[in-house]
Amino acid sequence: MIAATLGGCVATQPATDTSNPTSPSATTTTTPVTTGPLAYTPDMAPIFASDCTPCHSGSRPLGNYSMTTYAAVMRDVTPGNANSRLVIWTQPSGTMYRYFSVDRAGRAAMVKRWVVDNNAAQTR
Repeated sequence: MIAATLGGCVATQPATDTSNPTSPSATTTTTPVTTGPLAYTPDMAPIFASDCTPCHSGSRPLGNYSMTTYAAVMRDVTPGNANSRLVIWTQPSGTMYRYFSVDRAGRAAMVKRWVVDNNAAQTR
């Protein structure tokens, strides 16, 4: 079902880089990765707003998964669990990894660290 619903978003919001999703492209810029504790509001919400909510928001979010609020994101997050669906989907082998707009590896690492190491904290 998710694969069927992704078609519409991919058509309207194609990946900015469709090369090998496990290796950075020459046009991918690097953004600094926060090394301290991560929290949803200051660190993750801006990433989700730029890279995820174009498809995962509104009255009919793709995959029936909205990412516009902390509560909505937490539907697919188990704090401290690396097997949370959000972590799996955003890692290099995940289906959503290629939609990170810049520094995919850094952003994927931040999602995992936020969920696993920082227990998906909302604020610091």
